Amino acid sequence: MLLGAATTITHSEDTTPDSDPDNSTPATTAGGEVPTGIGGTRDTPVPVGQIADIGGGWRLQVLDAIPNASEQMAAADEFFDPAPAGSTYMLVKLALGFCGTDDPRIGFEPDVDFFNHVFSGGVVIGNACCIAPLAEAGTFQPMAALTGPQPGAASTAARLAPTPVGTTTSVGPDWQITVTGAARDITNEVLAENDFNEPPPGGYRYVGVEMTFTYNGAGGASPAQVSIGSVGADNVQHDGYCGLVPGEIELFTDLFAGGSASGTKCLVVRDDGSATALFATADFNGFIWFATS
Repeated sequence: MLLGAATTITHSEDTTPDSDPDNSTPATTAGGEVPTGIGGTRDTPVPVGQIADIGGGWRLQVLDAIPNASEQMAAADEFFDPAPAGSTYMLVKLALGFCGTDDPRIGFEPDVDFFNHVFSGGVVIGNACCIAPLAEAGTFQPMAALTGPQPGAASTAARLAPTPVGTTTSVGPDWQITVTGAARDITNEVLAENDFNEPPPGGYRYVGVEMTFTYNGAGGASPAQVSIGSVGADNVQHDGYCGLVPGEIELFTDLFAGGSASGTKCLVVRDDGSATALFATADFNGFIWFATS
């Protein structure tokens, strides 16, 4: 996973955490210990393998580097351009974690191309490409994610008290949503639906949740206006595409006042037995949580 095309690994200014208590205050620990993180400057950068506090509740750790990654970059990008003369592409393996209480946050806030929500305690690991050289590159143990909803985090209270299955609740001013059935494994059903559907990634499975969207606004709108996501014990929003799904809800159908659409919402979730928390938002200003069992 490429997190960014020009992510630097040293900082041109001090990285002491900001004074904003809503973002920089670490969550109370649960299922692990929040990494304190250190600051660094361009002249005295945070060493490889150590965890940096980059402000806003975010932690960043350089884990490894491939000094000459031109071959890997060319294989990943059909529009690949060679590095400027006298330089080479480097792949830098990073761990990005969010430890603040004002969650969830989105991964592009620390200037990396990761657009999913990260809840307090979540850690995302992937590669960034840069041209800046590293003096040394080694292999290090990445920072550990914290398990489950973190005490004190903004999302925790609602996440632990989701709307029960079968109960209708408002999401934004114009929509009402009901989870009408418990989540179930639909991996085999998805694979049987279409020859071009691919198996889920290793360690993941396809889960189906039956839902009903009802529109009560003016004019017409489609259920696609409501964003649906899920998160597990690792505190990072699930990502992935299921393919063609039997009985899938028509998210782009036009509904008018009082109109409803029902069907299956497919999620790509970790196959580790952990509970899946479902959330919905119509304006990105607040999440409504739904039980899935």
